[in-house]
Amino acid sequence: MQYILDTCSFLWLTTEQSKLSAVALQAISNTTAVFHISAITITETHRLIRKGKVVLNTQTSLDAWFRAALVQHSVQCQPITLEIAHAAEVLRPI
Repeated sequence: MQYILDTCSFLWLTTEQSKLSAVALQAISNTTAVFHISAITITETHRLIRKGKVVLNTQTSLDAWFRAALVQHSVQCQPITLEIAHAAEVLRPI
């Protein structure tokens, strides 16, 4: 199964998994699932950090944090094409 994570789902996956719904937690525990985020998630996260709505507990740059989070959680960041959108379920945090 393929999933598209919205910005909150991605942030909670990487920082506060307890905020994810039971459905989301079940999906991320599936080792065969493929997760995608839209490239806009990077922009949205930067905006949330700049406005003080999100605080990342890291000493690294935002770029390094994103790269590490993508690898750690096996998430692919890419433009969401029609093919991916039609094949995937959108995984929302709640």
